[in-house]
Amino acid sequence: MMYSQLELERLLRDTDLASSDAQMRDSKSYKRLVAEGQNVLPFLMRSLAHGHPATVQIMLLLRDITGHDPVTPADRGDTDKMARDWLNWGNENGISQSSQ
Repeated sequence: MMYSQLELERLLRDTDLASSDAQMRDSKSYKRLVAEGQNVLPFLMRSLAHGHPATVQIMLLLRDITGHDPVTPADRGDTDKMARDWLNWGNENGISQSSQ
C-alpha cells in the first residue's frame, strides 16, 4: 500500500503540468500503477473518495485498469461529479474503499 501511495505522489509531481492523457500515460509512475492492476483499485478508490489532489490522474488510471468509463456525458469537465460517478461505479462493482 505504501508503495502505491508513493507512486501516486510521484505521478502527481511528474504529471502536474501534463496537458494530455498520453503525457500522463508516459510517466513511469503511471505505468507502475497500471501494472498493479486490480490490486490497486481499492487504494485508488479510497484516494478518490478522500479528495486526493491527483483526481484527474486517478480517474485515468481507473479507466485504463478497468476498461470502463462510468462518467456521464453531462458530468464531463466537472471533476467532482466525475469522481462521484467513479465512486458510484466502484460501489456497484464491489470495489471496497475501506482500508485493508
